[in-house]
Amino acid sequence: MNVRRLKKLADHLEKVPRRGFDMDTWMRMPGTVRASLRDMKKASENDYKCGMTACVGGHAALLFPDIKIDGWIKFSGGLRRMQKGLGLTRQQADELCNHMIAEHRTPKAAAKYIRKLIASHD
Repeated sequence: MNVRRLKKLADHLEKVPRRGFDMDTWMRMPGTVRASLRDMKKASENDYKCGMTACVGGHAALLFPDIKIDGWIKFSGGLRRMQKGLGLTRQQADELCNHMIAEHRTPKAAAKYIRKLIASHD
């Protein structure tokens, strides 16, 4: 488990406005089929006013560029890239995403769950 990265992700998620978080979407920008990491970072720096949204894995990709595929962020293989990039077991990655989809759908809830995951590791 990469505790440093998980803490950074939790800190980031606590600052994300609800409009910039969607567990149903790896990453989405209105009017685009695919958006580059540079486009996504620009949207996040502008407080997500353009309508860009992302799930836990998408936000992890914004913070850690190695969690992407072929220079583009897309769901295909994204969960496994997030797992590897955050140092999670497959079960932990699945639980993080499945728990968020089923239970809590806000960035603050995601941050809280990540901190709980870190605490259970210590």
